[in-house]
Amino acid sequence: MTRRWLLWACLIVVTLPLLVWGYDRLLFNYWVGSTDIEFEFVVADADTNSHVPGVTIEVQPVDRTPEGGGEASELVLVADETGAVRKLFRDVTCTGEQSGLRLTNSYAICLPRWWFRATAPGYQPSPRLFLDSKEYEQRLQRVDSHRTKLVVPVTLRKV
Repeated sequence: MTRRWLLWACLIVVTLPLLVWGYDRLLFNYWVGSTDIEFEFVVADADTNSHVPGVTIEVQPVDRTPEGGGEASELVLVADETGAVRKLFRDVTCTGEQSGLRLTNSYAICLPRWWFRATAPGYQPSPRLFLDSKEYEQRLQRVDSHRTKLVVPVTLRKV
């Protein structure tokens, strides 16, 4: 009698987690939504690692604006008093998937396809960098359910 009970207990202990895991993996909810992204370009001196004054970021969209409509146009973003360049874009497309029991949840943002470079008086311009890359996708920070932040570090060398 004790062996039979022990066998059933072992079977339940092994089977129940497998059933839960299987159900969670079987059903997925795929979704598409939008989020606001705040881009923050932080430009530092390559030698001293201090903020560079008078920075501008020149942005050249490849084929579309971050809002997804209209003609792609160039942007020139100017640094604030802290030396950072910030720009907020609203309603940028994001996607994700959530498993049946919500044990797995993914989140991805369609970053704008931008080439950008930093310039400042007395410094060499940075090389043109492409924003829509894995390097920057990994830097995305989800602030809340409708807001995301991306901090983009750039270094400049004095002339």
